[in-house]
Amino acid sequence: MNSLIVLALLGLAARVYSKECFVGKVFATEDMTSGTCTKTCSEASGNSHRAGCSKIKNCNKHFTGWTRGWVRCDICQCDCYKNCGSHEKCRIASGNTVRRVYIEPDLNRGSCTKTCGEVPNHRNKFGCAEIKNCQTKQNGWIRGFVSCDICECDCVLPTLDPFDLEPGVLYPGRCVPK
Repeated sequence: MNSLIVLALLGLAARVYSKECFVGKVFATEDMTSGTCTKTCSEASGNSHRAGCSKIKNCNKHFTGWTRGWVRCDICQCDCYKNCGSHEKCRIASGNTVRRVYIEPDLNRGSCTKTCGEVPNHRNKFGCAEIKNCQTKQNGWIRGFVSCDICECDCVLPTLDPFDLEPGVLYPGRCVPK
């Protein structure tokens, strides 16, 4: 038991002093992650200054997107990192509200029949205690007769107790003054 507490605190200490701060998962089009739809989501990993992140990593195809011209523009899921300044440190963002991007079908049981502003609030989804206040960030693709859009929403992060942290799990953080 004591060794588990020590490991949790060591994991917390490693997160606190990191200059590269994991801020959460992002969902973005290939356009937003690579600047083009001619690459794959996995090729976007390692790109800088894309999708609102200093760096994106571990990108994978999350959802089949739309065809534009001769290429398909898929939706990627990536780990988003921000670089903390020289007078900042990365702290676990317990209980904070952050803006995140999601695709409409993920918020509407696979359907695109509602607008981003009409999708219901969600609890305990995508690492958020609550997802709310969604707005359309970008028009998406046409599926049948409806548009599947990219939504930007408030993600209320769960409140975490440092003793509940599991070793090896990446928890969202934010840059704060030292």
